Amino acid sequence: ASMRAMEAMFRLARLRELQPGWDSYNAPAISERAIHAAERFILHLDGKGIPPYFVSPGGNGDVLVQYKCSNGHEAEIWFDTDGSCTMLLITPAQAPYEAALDLEFLLEHLSEARARGGRPA
Repeated sequence: ASMRAMEAMFRLARLRELQPGWDSYNAPAISERAIHAAERFILHLDGKGIPPYFVSPGGNGDVLVQYKCSNGHEAEIWFDTDGSCTMLLITPAQAPYEAALDLEFLLEHLSEARARGGRPA
């Protein structure tokens, strides 16, 4: 695994330590289901040469994993407590695209960015 993926895995492990109310707004603890799904996803994409950029807890017990390319293409993947995933794809000069996670479309989005000279940021 890449250094970025290892750092993300460490951050995900730390999310398990967050107690209810961790954000001072009564947020629930982060869902183990969301953390586990994010871990598998990060390792899968990292195996394809796409390391994560950022990992963050969500205020609803969910997990955010963000990917960025140097040419401005971004992807935010939300892992929800019920096991569902949502993606937000961002391309410069276009409206963001939000939908249920579609791995093939996500890989196309990030691969297109890399083909146009965008390296993982």
